[in-house]
Amino acid sequence: MIAVDPPPTGSARIDALLGAVAEYLAKQHRLACVPSWVGNMERILDEPWFTTGVDTPGMREYLAVSSPAEFRHHNIFTEEAPLRRAASRGM
Repeated sequence: MIAVDPPPTGSARIDALLGAVAEYLAKQHRLACVPSWVGNMERILDEPWFTTGVDTPGMREYLAVSSPAEFRHHNIFTEEAPLRRAASRGM
């Protein structure tokens, strides 16, 4: 499902995020290769994006260290398990 380059969304962040997620999933699932489109320049942000609601120097430093390499490659800084599922309540 990640082999074909998705069309641009009009949002640089979303386009970069799609590249990061595809690269991350390809490596997590040990696919034979990472799709070449994830390295296109339009899939890499010019400015870093720290995906946090708490924008402090300490949080930026934490995200810079904890972000998976596949996200850092796209200039996106997030938690160490960016695709984890939220725990369901009441089960």
